Formats: sequence, structure tokens, C-alpha cells
Amino acid sequence: MVGEYTIIMKVTRFAELADVSVGTVRRWVKLYEPYLTPSANPPKGETRVLSTHDQRVLAFVSTMRDAGRDPETIDERLAQMQADGWRDLPELPENWEDGSSASIPLDLAASRATEAVQLAVLQAELQHTRQALEAAQTRVAELEAQVQEMEREKQADEENAHALELALERARSDVERVKQDVARLEGQLSQFGRFKDNPVSIGMWLVGAFVVGLALAGLIAVILVVVL
Repeated sequence: MVGEYTIIMKVTRFAELADVSVGTVRRWVKLYEPYLTPSANPPKGETRVLSTHDQRVLAFVSTMRDAGRDPETIDERLAQMQADGWRDLPELPENWEDGSSASIPLDLAASRATEAVQLAVLQAELQHTRQALEAAQTRVAELEAQVQEMEREKQADEENAHALELALERARSDVERVKQDVARLEGQLSQFGRFKDNPVSIGMWLVGAFVVGLALAGLIAVILVVVL
């Protein structure tokens, strides 16, 4: 629902000012009905008339069509402007209502009116494009921040991986060192292999030690006797 607007123009008059056929205007009011007032598409039997708002919408449609925009693009832009409360909808130029001027002929007045509408449309497009650019730049900044964060995380992961590699190398060195110690000890133990099958008991060691001690004591006694 667009709201209340002063109805001031019939379709035939708008067609003259916009330099399009009446059939084209009637096709537009059907195609873009959601953006027009009810008077642009009245019940059967009533006269079709265009409010100021309808004229502004249809003038925008005419300019967009002349600029080569397809109906889908025009519909999209109208939907955006409608959602924004028609804030960016171009105003009608001066002398649009009667298509005349005190000093210029009708065809020149219509031409200048069209140029004014085109200028307003371009200004609206420029504003819309700038908003899109700002949104795109904001998105780029967000993505760049995410990339930087990912790079920092990647660097931290690489540092952690390097630390793990160093720890692994140290662990492997320890394994090799321990293997060498094991081999050395096994080699030393192999020298006592003859005791594997006939192990010497502690008692036998004590007896042997006692015998050796007696022999040493006797030898010392003999030496003392000889000396003295």
C-alpha cells in the first residue's frame, strides 16, 4: 500500500510526456502493479488515472528501460526502493504535469523533463552503487581479518609442529642411546656366560675367601719368621 497521493494525470497524457505508447504504459501498470496506487489499476468500468507517485514510478521504469535494464532488474530496484520507503525514487521534473513551459516548446520541454528524470535515476543508481561498494568493502575487510587470523593460527600450528618434531628427534636419540647401553650391558654380561649353567653359590664364595685368607696369613707368618 503506497499511501494517499493526488491523482493528476491520465495514461494518455503520461504516454505523451514519456514519449511512449499508451499500450506500453498500460503494460507497465500491470507489470509493476505492486509498486503503484490502486488508481493505476482500477476495477473494470473505472477510469485509469495516475497519481504523482505512479508517474514517478513509471518515469523511473521508462528511464531504466531506455538505459537497457531488463524487467527483472527494474523490478528488483523498485522492490528495494519500496522497502526503503521510496526514499530513492526520483522526483518528477518541473513542468512535468502540464508538459509546457513559458519559453520553450512542448517537445523540448518533454525532452528536458526526460533528461531530468534520467539524471535523478542516475543519482539514485549512484547512491545505490556506493552503498553496495561500502558493503563490499566492509565484507572484504572482514574476510581479510579472517585470513590474517588464519595465518596467525597457521603460524602457531607450524611452531607447535616444529616443537613436536624436535621432541620426537630427542626421543628417537634417547631410544638409540638406550639401545647402545643395552647392547653394552649385554656384552658385559656375556663375559660371565660360563656361570649361566653352573652358578656359584654364596657359600662357595665364602669358603674360597676363607681358604685364601688362611694361605695369606701363613705366608705372612713365614715371612716374619725369616725376617726376625
